[in-house]
Amino acid sequence: MNWTTLTLGLPLMRTLLLQTVETHILHEFSEDFYGSWLRVVVLGYIRPEQNFESLDLLISAIKGDISDAIIQLSSGCFDQYYDHPFMSCPVETIVQNPSIVAAYNAAVHAVEAVDSKIQDAKSPDEADEKITSAVNGHLTNGHGS
Repeated sequence: MNWTTLTLGLPLMRTLLLQTVETHILHEFSEDFYGSWLRVVVLGYIRPEQNFESLDLLISAIKGDISDAIIQLSSGCFDQYYDHPFMSCPVETIVQNPSIVAAYNAAVHAVEAVDSKIQDAKSPDEADEKITSAVNGHLTNGHGS
């Protein structure tokens, strides 16, 4: 298991108005792992999404986020998750689990709902509002768990 930081929000360049999840793995690998499964568990929160006036300020904030994440992850408060079955069971077991498949399908439907709502967004802020509204509406209409 390797530690990561995760960014949830609009892409930095905002060329797409869909929110993304970017995982930054805090480990150097000797070979690439493209096409492999990646299990990500969100265990904490560092700060909200924000805009930066320069690349240097962004880089400084990312380094601070990584430092904060390492402090939190090395504190021992998340050690219980190392032995969780999700982290050790075969990928095939996860993919064939009906509740996981249902959650995945709900997420796909939520993305489709969001995509249909933001087509006419005039700005990233308007897209954020439409995304939040679409996802909340989708979940409260019984499609999510």
